[in-house]
Amino acid sequence: MIELYSSIRNRKNEIVDSLFGDRNYTKFVIISDSRTGSTLLQNMLNFHPGIVAKGELYKVMEGKKDSEIWWNLFRKYPKNVRYVGFKLFYHHPLSGNSMIWNLIKEDRSILIIHLIRKNILRSLVSKKIGAKTRMWTENINAEPIPLTEKKVKIDVLECEEYFRKISNYQAKIDAEFNEHRILSVTYEDLALNRRKVIDELYLQLELEEFKRDSELKKQNPEAVRDLILNYEEVEDYFKETKWEKYFQYE
Repeated sequence: MIELYSSIRNRKNEIVDSLFGDRNYTKFVIISDSRTGSTLLQNMLNFHPGIVAKGELYKVMEGKKDSEIWWNLFRKYPKNVRYVGFKLFYHHPLSGNSMIWNLIKEDRSILIIHLIRKNILRSLVSKKIGAKTRMWTENINAEPIPLTEKKVKIDVLECEEYFRKISNYQAKIDAEFNEHRILSVTYEDLALNRRKVIDELYLQLELEEFKRDSELKKQNPEAVRDLILNYEEVEDYFKETKWEKYFQYE
């Protein structure tokens, strides 16, 4: 019943917007990897009445065309809406269809918010823990999981490939969208002071301040050495390599 009511309300809003709204807003996309604070960033942006920030619309397209999703999102909105966008992970769509990337690249008016996690090791560990515990962002009200149940083993070769892949993705986004306006945000800054990061984004977007915080919390606050069962093995493998820096964060 709640879903039906929500669907009717959304449809009503769309009809009203189509009659009285406009498209006088800036399109944007949050590009990132998973486990980088993208849900927190989307959540915080959505609090602002001048921003519409949707989720992973192109993750699983379920037979929909890129253009269909695109135009359903970038429709008319109330006149107070200044920015409309969505999240897109490096590896989306899961089907491998890359047309959405071409749509973004061809439209240089689109604002790119590139969200990265500087400590790529932490990102991998977070993914491993999520896969093991099945505790993702949607489970924020669940009881905390004991450290003993979180600990994961890391395969050094898989880890090395992951470092290389994500580093390449990060560099590729900055290179391929160098003719777009790009705002860079880091997970580490969000985790340290989310309010400061969001206020700075509002300033860059020329939006008035809007003070509201998210209830989302960091899921794995423990030291990374305490989360990896074979930490010494992994750390030793990457000594004196360009990836050694990831073991010096904390």
